[in-house]
Amino acid sequence: MRRDVKRNLRALLDATGEVVRQDPHSFSMQAVAARAGLAPSTAWRHFSSIEDLIHAYAKQQAEDLVTATSDLPDGADRFHETVTAWVEIVLRSGPALVQFRSKRGYIERSRGDDDILEKAREAWTPALRTLLLEMGLGEAELESALFLSNTISDPREILDLHLHANMTTEEIIARLEATLRGAIAGWASVSS
Repeated sequence: MRRDVKRNLRALLDATGEVVRQDPHSFSMQAVAARAGLAPSTAWRHFSSIEDLIHAYAKQQAEDLVTATSDLPDGADRFHETVTAWVEIVLRSGPALVQFRSKRGYIERSRGDDDILEKAREAWTPALRTLLLEMGLGEAELESALFLSNTISDPREILDLHLHANMTTEEIIARLEATLRGAIAGWASVSS
């Protein structure tokens, strides 16, 4: 992909989040293009529909999580660093991730062809494997851990904790980690 095409694509995706944060009611391809400083025709060349743009935006956030976590070494900090990266992405992306969250559940999406979920699993799987090992649980619990991490790390709830419970980023990370550990332990005790 040419450099200018990549730059325009990233500008459109960044603008998508900004438009939704500022005024979700004005969300349109024209508003996104204007915010990106591009002609609407350029936006339409990249995305054939507003749904394609929304999908690309959500996928980019999952890819950002993969990028942030791909070089992490295995070990106790991998889980913490993955949770931290996700919370930072959610707080940066704000309402756009909530607005564009899939209406289908995790299990349904995991049985289909969902490229966003595949990217999220790519980022979370090494961290959760490390956590399961640390907790003395085996690979058999991985699917449950992925399901629970998806549920517990919902962007809607992370933003709620930050904006309405006035929690700091560090407080949110600590509580998500503790909650996920507890949920995995509880789930494993019932499934044994």
